Amino acid sequence: MHGGKPGYKGMQMSLGDVKERFVWLDALRVSACFGVVALHIVAPLIPCLPFNSTGWWTSNIIMSLISSCVLIFVLISGALFLGRLYDASLLGFFMRRIHFVSQILFWTVFYIILRCISESDLTWRQLRGDLLRGAPYYHLWFLYMILGLYLVTPLLCWCVRKVSRSVRLFVLLCSLASICVVALAGGLFSCLPRQNIALLFVPFVPCFLLGYELFTVNVGRNMGKVCFGVYLLAAVFLSFVVYLCFSGHCEEGVVPWLSGSFSPFTIIMAVCFFNFFHAMKDARFTALIARLSPLTLGIYVLHPLFIRLLVSAGVPGSSVNAEFAVIMLVFVVFIWSAVTVWAIGKIPYIRRLVIARR
Repeated sequence: MHGGKPGYKGMQMSLGDVKERFVWLDALRVSACFGVVALHIVAPLIPCLPFNSTGWWTSNIIMSLISSCVLIFVLISGALFLGRLYDASLLGFFMRRIHFVSQILFWTVFYIILRCISESDLTWRQLRGDLLRGAPYYHLWFLYMILGLYLVTPLLCWCVRKVSRSVRLFVLLCSLASICVVALAGGLFSCLPRQNIALLFVPFVPCFLLGYELFTVNVGRNMGKVCFGVYLLAAVFLSFVVYLCFSGHCEEGVVPWLSGSFSPFTIIMAVCFFNFFHAMKDARFTALIARLSPLTLGIYVLHPLFIRLLVSAGVPGSSVNAEFAVIMLVFVVFIWSAVTVWAIGKIPYIRRLVIARR
């Protein structure tokens, strides 16, 4: 695949523009990575904390604010891989992904060994089922899903070039609406097929394409501020809807969908947060946050290990207020993970396991 030109006529992008856009995308990636860390800490707490307590509301609000983090990662990938100017061949594109495959394989083996050591009741049948679902450890499914999107990227690039923008947007809207309905049905009816490692990427294809469409639209600062306001309003509304579900004892199935990647709230919030960073691409805070971008892969693969260590050590303990403990744990795990990845990044050869190639 040569060239990789944008998918509609009249759009021209210099390499200087591309580099500038990478700064805000890097900053957005760091923010999404922080959200994932918070997600894996807060999500298990909401059902366990006393309903309507201060700690429960703190977790609920945090969960609402970061519920779009996974989707934001997908939007970033779509913006980079479908909107980027490629000078390499199709073979070169896939050769660059081999490094990512080796990283996936290493961390899969690492966490399988960890589970075999620490989970006395783990059976080979259970482990085999988790592998077939693409989740040898609960967070690794995302890496397998992204790999699937990489494999179909050349085909999607061809579609972007050949199909008019109006048709693409119409198909996107229909696809997103369908996925929302299917995801809700999957949460309510357990008889539907379970996830499969080979098909993990399929529901995320519309979001992958949406990332490209958002990337090619210029967003002014005022519009960016409006998007941020809508993002906050959607988060507040989502937290209130979750409260109503818990108060009505109908949280099972519905709440995971509401806070999952395929609810209308999450999609709207992801789009608004993406546009906010797009509009603020020349702001100082984006350049500052973007410095952590090379560490995000390592933070992602390592943070569950630190969560596990802290929980097994009894941190933060019952003497700390629940609402403070939740916030403290998020920052401690993120900073601990970032420092560890930074240190590993100084070691030759080993650094390849935690640093993503561009």
